[in-house]
Amino acid sequence: MWKAAFPQIEGQNAVPTDTMTQRDGIDRFLLLSTGYEIPVEEKVRFRPFSNDVLLEDRHVFEDGSEEKGWANKHTLRCHYLGFLWADGHWVVLPWQALRGWWVSPEGRSARAKAREISTRNNNTYTTYSKIIPTKALNGLICREGNLGD
Repeated sequence: MWKAAFPQIEGQNAVPTDTMTQRDGIDRFLLLSTGYEIPVEEKVRFRPFSNDVLLEDRHVFEDGSEEKGWANKHTLRCHYLGFLWADGHWVVLPWQALRGWWVSPEGRSARAKAREISTRNNNTYTTYSKIIPTKALNGLICREGNLGD
């Protein structure tokens, strides 16, 4: 996905799981010939593309306490967010633009209308995510393709 989205990259370095770097919103570094590294976050959807993205809103723990999901964290250090679906479809969004949209009146309205799904994690918390149609993102998608192309 990343090589198709950014043909100028010369390499990629995956971030080890369960590290501070990964908790800061970086799953991989894309390496450019200039030596510059682009930090990216990756999201995989285990179903075919359906013209929507899943944005993680919050986590609710057994004791009722809540923590922001990654879509609500302004401190993530990634530059781009990439979604890959089971059928090979992918989209790339610039993180800061997506974050700006998420907190804008337009984004808040889309969230209020969005269907919410929950996922149980490690029997300790439940993650709630919003299903946002890609058309609601109003041109924020900077790259899109299919791995089969």
